Amino acid sequence: MALFKSSRPKEDPKTRLLVNAAENAVSAPLEDLLSIIHQVTVEIHGVHVLKHAGNPALDPLRNVVINLFQGKEPYAKLLKQEIKQAAQVSLKRDISDSEYTQSTTHFIAPCVGQQLKIHG
Repeated sequence: MALFKSSRPKEDPKTRLLVNAAENAVSAPLEDLLSIIHQVTVEIHGVHVLKHAGNPALDPLRNVVINLFQGKEPYAKLLKQEIKQAAQVSLKRDISDSEYTQSTTHFIAPCVGQQLKIHG
C-alpha cells in the first residue's frame, strides 16, 4: 500500500478543479455541452475542429483551410496547391511551406471514424 500511495501523483488544487469540471461536464445536458463546444470549435461535416490552434499568426491561414473544407462535400480531400491558391486570393500573399505545414497538421488527425484529408 505504501508503494501505491507514493507512486500516485499528488493532487493539487488545479487538478481537483479539472476533475470537478470533467465530472460536471459528464452530467450536463447535451445542449449545454454543444453550446460550449461551439464556442471554441467549428463543425465541418460532423467533425469539430478548433477555431484557433494556439498561434494567432496562423489563424488567418487556418480560416482559409476551414472555409475550403466547408465548401467541399464530406470526405473530400484538399490538395496543397488548392490551399496555397486560396491563401493567395484570401490573404493576398504567398504562404511558405512551413506555414502550410503548421496550419494543416491539426486537420489530419482522425476524429470519431472520420478524417479531414489534406494531400500534397
